[in-house]
Amino acid sequence: MKSKSTKRTIHLFQKFKIRYTFLLPMILWIMVSSIVLSTIVFFVSGKFIENENTKFIHKIHEETGSQLELNFNRLSIFSSNLLKNNTFHKLLRDNSKTFDEKSESLSRIFGDIGYETSVIGFIKIITNDLIIYNHTLEDIQLPTPPIEILNQYLSEKFIWQWGEMVHDQNGKAYLPYILKVHNLSTMKDSGIAIIYLREDTLHASYNNLLPQGSESFILSGENYVISHSKSDYIGYKLFDNNLYMDTNSFSSNRVNQFGKSDVIVATNLDDYIGGYHLNWTIITKIPTYILFKELDQIRTSIIIITILTVTLVSLVILSLSKTLSTSISNFNQRIQQYIKGNVTETEKGSVSNEILELEHAYDALIQRIQYLIETNNQEKEKQRDLELQALQAQINPHFLYNTLDAVAWIAKMKNQKDIVDIILSLATFFRLSLHKGDKYITLEEELDIVKSYVAIEKIRFPNKFELITDIDEDLLDYTVLKLIFQPFVENAIKHGISKKKGPGTIHISGFLKEGTLIFQISDDGIGNDDISAFFKPAKVQSGGYGILNVRERMRIEYGKGTDLSITSAAGKGTLITITIPMID
Repeated sequence: MKSKSTKRTIHLFQKFKIRYTFLLPMILWIMVSSIVLSTIVFFVSGKFIENENTKFIHKIHEETGSQLELNFNRLSIFSSNLLKNNTFHKLLRDNSKTFDEKSESLSRIFGDIGYETSVIGFIKIITNDLIIYNHTLEDIQLPTPPIEILNQYLSEKFIWQWGEMVHDQNGKAYLPYILKVHNLSTMKDSGIAIIYLREDTLHASYNNLLPQGSESFILSGENYVISHSKSDYIGYKLFDNNLYMDTNSFSSNRVNQFGKSDVIVATNLDDYIGGYHLNWTIITKIPTYILFKELDQIRTSIIIITILTVTLVSLVILSLSKTLSTSISNFNQRIQQYIKGNVTETEKGSVSNEILELEHAYDALIQRIQYLIETNNQEKEKQRDLELQALQAQINPHFLYNTLDAVAWIAKMKNQKDIVDIILSLATFFRLSLHKGDKYITLEEELDIVKSYVAIEKIRFPNKFELITDIDEDLLDYTVLKLIFQPFVENAIKHGISKKKGPGTIHISGFLKEGTLIFQISDDGIGNDDISAFFKPAKVQSGGYGILNVRERMRIEYGKGTDLSITSAAGKGTLITITIPMID
């Protein structure tokens, strides 16, 4: 139940005019909603910006992983080609060449097997007797590992392993990829190859993709910085890695440290380079003041917009509510006139609003109903005209049958067999054609109409043509529109076979395909290259329906489910194809 205070409030608003009833709640609503909205927008915007940036950085991390995988695959292919190169192994065992000759030959081998300076910066080949061959295409120098480390590499059993980061004389960092030089043919080790992967290649895979002001680096499983946007940190061990590392492959956290707030996004790269036993993680750190630097501007804009909105809406509501009140009053007067039976056009409001649109929509609805009624009446009138054309060819059935029976009886009494046959065929033709005024008859009855008509025409044209029907007996009980075959057979006899030298054949076939009845009526008469001649209106004195009339009746009765096509050629004959939907 409503409380007394609620009832009093409702009663108070009911006393106000429409303009004030709208104005007061609207102003109150705008003020409350603006305060709530400002708070929500600020909070939601902050979370949205943080989440979207996190998703964006994660995608960049994935792209970085794919690029790193590509670079390591190039390194792996180069290493594999090197170990499979017999010339390389023979060169290391060849004592007939000088050191310089071997160095030159090694350079050619490296170039032949796909040495890429964008990935590989330096190569050292150390033989079992500690002879060191250096190769690079740049003016750089890298320190050689101490003798005890080299002896350890030479004595250990391994295929490949990673070394610790080293720097050249210019301060650029390189990651050593240590490969055991094992000859698969002799199953002997010839030494080791140290291939130095360029750190700037790793750095380029992510540096240009990240937001300005952010800080990104790649951390190894032993917490060493492999690559960093600040090169001074490369090679150092990170001791507070708990701020960045997570057990999941992807993590995002907000960290407050030393009075600063940062968003940390970390992605484990095992899905991309895990096969190289690196256990690397790429980490991006973005200060929150960079993420939310535009949020303060948004907050100020919301406050200003709220104040302006309250002022503007108050003025607009006062103006619009007055217009709305006037429109409602006018529309009410118009409805009252309709109720009283006065349907004369009344003056409408001059301002476009929902009430005026409602008035126009009401008028348009009345006009649309009148149009549909008129269109429907026209269609019915057209259908009645077609039916009337069909009925104009009919005569009183009982009088016709009785007359034909009398003529047939007289002919039979006088032994005039030909006259008896033609009269009986004519009677059958009219009986089936009229068929009590029905639109539809069975397919078997439709064929009987054709056969009766053909029997009459054979008396006129003896030995001139034959009728062949090829229709499945299962289809004979299906109903079809009456008189859709006879006009085509009549056309074939009068305009095709009768003008042909020698006898001809009319063939009627039919079959069922996917719920559709398809009939074909063909003749081997003289044919006609002008297809449009078949659809010319039939003359009244010629009798029958004519092909154009048949097509129009089929269109009205069957709609889009019907089709009639004619193929004809002079000297070859004519083919009529009728497609109609099956009606049980």
